[in-house]
Amino acid sequence: MPLIKTELLIPRVLCIGGKEGELIWPWSTLRAGQILKSQIEEGEVSYKFLDPIENDYRFLNQMGIENFPHLFHPLHWSEMREASDLPEYVSYKNKGVFKVDVWDLKYQEAMIFVGDIITTVDIELLQPADESEYQEYQKQREAK
Repeated sequence: MPLIKTELLIPRVLCIGGKEGELIWPWSTLRAGQILKSQIEEGEVSYKFLDPIENDYRFLNQMGIENFPHLFHPLHWSEMREASDLPEYVSYKNKGVFKVDVWDLKYQEAMIFVGDIITTVDIELLQPADESEYQEYQKQREAK
């Protein structure tokens, strides 16, 4: 089942800086390949993760992420997702809201069928949308 728009837009970072599964720096409990999701607490953006040694949650603030680009890679909303997580509807720049027929993750494209025409769009150019946005766009198109 696809994730909803708000879930897809939660900023995430990928821990990098080593081989998959290795600690990203000495004395760290974060491992390369681990994905951290952001949260907002008391107006501050932070990334919560479980410290397996202490068996307690730790927090990394946004500045910590930004100051160490060699350890943390911000992910595009679609990056490192399964096709089943991706939305049924997307918005494309200011061109409109469209229903995605096929997600091609190998080539990072969405396939959108419009009548007899197949359009492929780079995922990087899309933003998640929902059914209500799609319905509203369809009404606007019909009104023209």
